[in-house]
Amino acid sequence: MIRKILIVSVDILFICSILFFFKGNPISRAEAKKQAIEYLEKKYHGEEFALSNGGYYPVEGTYIIRYESKNKKVHGNLDIRKGKVLHEEKGASL
Repeated sequence: MIRKILIVSVDILFICSILFFFKGNPISRAEAKKQAIEYLEKKYHGEEFALSNGGYYPVEGTYIIRYESKNKKVHGNLDIRKGKVLHEEKGASL
């Protein structure tokens, strides 16, 4: 019985570590979203944005946050790593 519990625990730990590697830490992802909101509020004062998770690059530890203004005039991607916006890629309409 104890062996079974140990095997299941190791399996769960293994699956969680793989998910953390490819998807990123959920707490860091939330911090990256918060950083994106602060950056967009400073840069585009008065605009409202919809954010979505674009992805995570595990080797760099970079979160990609997609953004689009409510009026669809401003859109693009933000690259965020360690609480800093590294790069902003604007959409074609700008």
